[in-house]
Formats: sequence, structure tokens, C-alpha cells
Amino acid sequence: MGGKEPFERVLRLARRLASLLIIGLLLGSGTIVNAQDANTPPRVLSVTSLSEEINGDVSNPDALLSDPGADGISLPEALTAVQADTGAHETINFGPSLSGAVIRLSKTLPPIDRNGLTLDGDSDEDGLPDITLDGGGIVSQALLIHASDVVIEGLHFRDLTWSGIEVNPSQQDARIIDNLSLRHNIFTNIGESAIVISQNQNHAVIRNIEISDNTFQDYRFGIKLHAGFAPGANDNEISNVSILTNTLLASGHSVGIFISPTGLAGISRNTIKDIQIRGNTIDGHANSSVLIDAANQADCSDNLISNITIADNQINGTPVTIELVSVGESGENAAGNRLTNVTITDNTLTGGGIQF
Repeated sequence: MGGKEPFERVLRLARRLASLLIIGLLLGSGTIVNAQDANTPPRVLSVTSLSEEINGDVSNPDALLSDPGADGISLPEALTAVQADTGAHETINFGPSLSGAVIRLSKTLPPIDRNGLTLDGDSDEDGLPDITLDGGGIVSQALLIHASDVVIEGLHFRDLTWSGIEVNPSQQDARIIDNLSLRHNIFTNIGESAIVISQNQNHAVIRNIEISDNTFQDYRFGIKLHAGFAPGANDNEISNVSILTNTLLASGHSVGIFISPTGLAGISRNTIKDIQIRGNTIDGHANSSVLIDAANQADCSDNLISNITIADNQINGTPVTIELVSVGESGENAAGNRLTNVTITDNTLTGGGIQF
């Protein structure tokens, strides 16, 4: 009897602890149901509204699916909601009823700040855009990307005064952008640059970018790479960029592909390297079809462009199809800027030649 009572007390205590543990787990499960981590399954948000309104619960994707607002899920709502997730790769697509639709923008869309997102406007998966983002000739930019592991495909960017897609590491705590794919998009009537990849801070890296199978028409610059595009944007790198099988069509004083480490005066020590320009059709540019300039602006020094391959392209333009500039020729008081290791092979050039 003396040994049985302590044992029963221990048993009762164990049962109480087990009950408390179960209650704690049940209560805890209610607080973490929407938490995201690396093991969270990928999720798809389907845009069902052409509006720009944000009237649903955009605190996270699950909340938006549960409470999308009276008009369904808009693209700004979807882009805002996915910012709350930091785990699995998310996808935003468009409902079948929106195939062929136009979203008329009155302002730039919410930026992509989270890593791991696909924005897919190709509803029927035929490689052609099914959604148009229209700036009406008054909106400057459609989409800003400040994150890694992002895919943008199947969208038609139209009538924007500045750019269709801009990529830059604008956040001070995000110095690296890595692994982007911009593919199967159309860009029409863009006032400045259809796609611009630039750096507005210092000691930042943008790398592993693929720009493929896009169509560009009517722009000042089709694809622009600038390693320094703000005061003090020094010591930056853009590397491993593949510009593949795009069609760039323009008329007038425009440039198809422009690459330079500097976009403003006084920019130094930026590097652009390992660039592939391959299999593109570039037609109708009254300026250089492909312009690669190691200096570009005054008072720029010690910038480097290296390991450039220009191959298998069909280029028709006057007076110059490919222009390569180094040693600060286009920037006063520029010194130590270099353009090295350029391979030009198996291109078909008509209407103009190569200028060094």
C-alpha cells in the first residue's frame, strides 16, 4: 500500500501533463496555421478581377483566398498578399474568364519584394500572352522586381511612359538579386526602356538572369543593363545574363540592346560580365542595334565589361548594327574603363556594320 500511493500520484501527474500538452498543441495550431516556412507547399493565387482595388484581406495568401472582397481577387491584391510569405515558391496566374483581357493601370503595381514568385499571364500555355497590362500612356512603370527566384511570363506590357519591367535591388538589406526569368512577354509602345536592369545603390549584385522569347516593339531602349544608375552607385556587378531568341522591332532613333556599367556621371568600379546575346532578331533601329559602352558618361573610371558573346543573331539596322565603345570615348574625363573578351560570331548583319 505504501508504494502504490506514490505511484498513483505520479500517474495522475503524468496524465495532467499530457492533457496540458494536448491543449497547448491545439491552441498553438490555431496561431500558426498561416505561417510559412521552407516546407510549406507551393500555392497558387488566381486573379479573377480586372480592377486595381484592394478590398480583400491581403495579410497573406490564405486570408485573401478566404476573403477576396466583393469583386474577386485583383492583381494588386495578389501581389500584396504574397509578400507575407517567406517559404515556398508562390504562383500568381489569371482565371480562364480573363483570357485576352486588359488590366488598365492607373499606377505602378505593388513591387515584388519577396523571393520565389511566378507571375504567369499565359492562361492557355501556348507561349503567348493572354493578359495585357495597359498604362494608358500616363503610367510610368508596370512592374518592379527587387527579389530573387522570380519568373515573369505571358504578359503584354503596353503604353507605359518609362518601363515595362525594372529590376533593381532597391532595399538596403537586399544586396543580391539572383535567378530571374523574363520570358514569352510582349512590350509595345514603351517610352524609355522595355526591360531595364539597373543598380541604384553600391556593392550590389544582379546575376543569373534570362531574358528569352520576348517581343519588343516601339521603345527607346528594348533591353538595358546599367550597373550604376544613381549617384554613388559604385562597386556593383551584373553578371551571367542571357538574352536569347527575342524579337526587337523599332523605328526611329532607338537602341535594341544597351549595356553599360554607368548611367550617370561620376560612377566608378562597376562590372558587367558573362553576357550572352544569342539567337535574337533585331530590326529597324536608326541608332545602334546593339550598343556596348564601357564608359557612357563623364568622369567615370575603372569600370569593366568582359566576356560578351554576340552570336547567331539576325540584325538589320542603319547606320551601325553593333557598336563597341571603350576607354572612355563617350564620356569626358573618363579613365581606366575597359571592354574585353568580346566574341562576335555567326551573325547575319544587314544595313550596317560593326563599329569599334
